[in-house]
This record gives sequence, structure tokens and C-alpha cells, in this order.
Amino acid sequence: MNSENGNSFVLQAIFFEGAMALIGAALALFCGLDLWKAFHTPDLLTLFKQFGLGVVFAAGMGLLFTLLDYIPWRRLKQVSQKTKEVVVATMKNVTRFNRFLVCLLAGIGEEILFRGFIFVAIFEFWPWGLEYNLNIIAAIVFSSILFGLGHYVTLLYFIITGLLGAAFCLVFLWTGSLIAPVVAHALYDFYAIELALKESEA
Repeated sequence: MNSENGNSFVLQAIFFEGAMALIGAALALFCGLDLWKAFHTPDLLTLFKQFGLGVVFAAGMGLLFTLLDYIPWRRLKQVSQKTKEVVVATMKNVTRFNRFLVCLLAGIGEEILFRGFIFVAIFEFWPWGLEYNLNIIAAIVFSSILFGLGHYVTLLYFIITGLLGAAFCLVFLWTGSLIAPVVAHALYDFYAIELALKESEA
């Protein structure tokens, strides 16, 4: 991929991720969900805490991602290799700043759609079983399945990304804010991309 194709990919990614953010926000507005509430923090200290939690969570996921390469399971290694090949093919000629911009927009766009709208909509509108927290379970399961389908490459990759989606749901539930999941999502994606590019140059 040359420089021109790299810039074209960045523009496509910006459009795609931006569209997801707008769709999620529009659907939330249509359903009467307060998306702003998921981003609002009462003070600067809380904002820093949310950001810090996102960084810590991203570091944990990054460590897990790195350790996966040491698991002697052929299918897992195939998925890892295929993912890295796609990353290298699409990101090799993209500047580091633009790679980070794409990751940041992916974090914002996907978290608004999958957690800010889909998760919250299921959580708030689930019609039964509230006393057993089935609305929470349903929201995690269905939003994570859709998140996995949105990243489908192979069945195993779908499962892995679905589990990541569930983890983002738990962070959202724990913090009550989309800030930490957005930060974690963006930084994890950036780390995975930079690691794949570094390994391709070794």
C-alpha cells in the first residue's frame, strides 16, 4: 500500500467510524436515551480517574494480547497471524498520528454505538427479569455478540472480539461512563497496531 492508498484508507476509516458515532447518537436520541450522561463527569478529578481507568484497562488487555502469542494453540496463532497481516497491509504506510486518529475515532464511534446505544437500550428496555439482573446479562450478551459480528473475520476472532466487547460493557457498568471504555478501546487498538507493525519490521 503506497502513501496515497494509506491516506485513502484513513479517510474511509474516519468516515466509517464517524458514521457509527452519528448513528449511535441518532438512535439514542430517537429512543429518548441520554447519551450525554454517559460522557458527563461532575469535575476534573473524576475525568482524570475515568481516563486513568481506561489506560489501566488498555494496559491489561495489551498484556493479554501479547501473551496470546505464547499459547501453543494452532488456531489461535492463525487468527493472530491473519489479524497482523491485515493490520500491516492497511496501516504500514499510514503515519503514526493518523493511525492514532483512526484508533481514537474507532474507540469513540464503536463505544457510542455498541455501549452507548445498544447496551443501554437493552439494559433499560428489557421487559422482564429485572429482579435477577437479567437486563444487565441480556445487554452484555447481545451487545457483545453484535460487537463480535461487527469485527467478524473467523469464528474464533468473533469469539475473542465478543469477549472484548463484554469486557468493555463491564468497564462501562463499573464506571458509569463511556470515557473509560473509549480510552481503553482506542489505546488497545493503537497498541495492537503498533505491535503488529513492529513485528513485521523485525
